[in-house]
Amino acid sequence: MLDHDGKILRESLLIVDYVNEAFPGASLYPASPFDKYLSRLIVSEADSTLIGPFYTALKNQDRSKDAEYSAKVLGGIKKLNDWLLKTNPKGTFFFGDDLTYADIAMAPFAERFVLVEEYRQIQVPDTEEYRRFLTWRNAVLAHPDVASTLVPKEDLIAGYVDYSLGVENGKLAPGKAESSFKRFFVKTPSQVVFTKL
Repeated sequence: MLDHDGKILRESLLIVDYVNEAFPGASLYPASPFDKYLSRLIVSEADSTLIGPFYTALKNQDRSKDAEYSAKVLGGIKKLNDWLLKTNPKGTFFFGDDLTYADIAMAPFAERFVLVEEYRQIQVPDTEEYRRFLTWRNAVLAHPDVASTLVPKEDLIAGYVDYSLGVENGKLAPGKAESSFKRFFVKTPSQVVFTKL
């Protein structure tokens, strides 16, 4: 969430656009219109080829399907790796050495990948077909603007335990009085912390 002059904004990709337009200076998008288009295309494709399969794998309760879902997640990462090789093969981020829209949009996924590592034992192999992604992931998580927003790994894992058991975020798992998601991420109105600009 973002609080800008008393206006509360939600939905991270919409906030990125808002910040880009509300504050003069460096753009969060690449300079060329084509690269701006590619930036949006990368995020759009990743939603279906990576983010969707990621959450399906995490929530899956049929262990016989783990290998299938793992392959889909790794296939999505391979596509992201290919985009990185196409847009910036030797650089740090998607379109140079500065964060842009695609990096900001994909940073939460980079952070949350630990969930499928922990709960589904999906590991990204340190091989050539994934190396550019691994370089990007390490760089984006280490970037000060991203690192300052990260949830401690232990809290992230604990917050998604119910989801890994097939329970929707915020819903109660059988026999529980409180959801793991609520315990770690949902604050009372007096506890909510907004990023203020």
